[in-house]
Amino acid sequence: MSVLFLSTDLVFSSRLAAAGQRLGISVSAVPSIDAAMKRIEDDAIDLVICDLSTGGIDAQAVVANLRQRQ
Repeated sequence: MSVLFLSTDLVFSSRLAAAGQRLGISVSAVPSIDAAMKRIEDDAIDLVICDLSTGGIDAQAVVANLRQRQ
């Protein structure tokens, strides 16, 4: 399973990646919507997690962009 974590919080990102690694899940963090969309185009992503406390990230825009990619 491959998870993409949209966040600028490096501490939380590393904790999530470590937890994922223990479970055999690949977790990658990206800091912006543009980086997330590029990553989704390049790789097979099973789940996208959006950190709502990250400034400048509009969750509705993320969902709209993901729906367009399907």
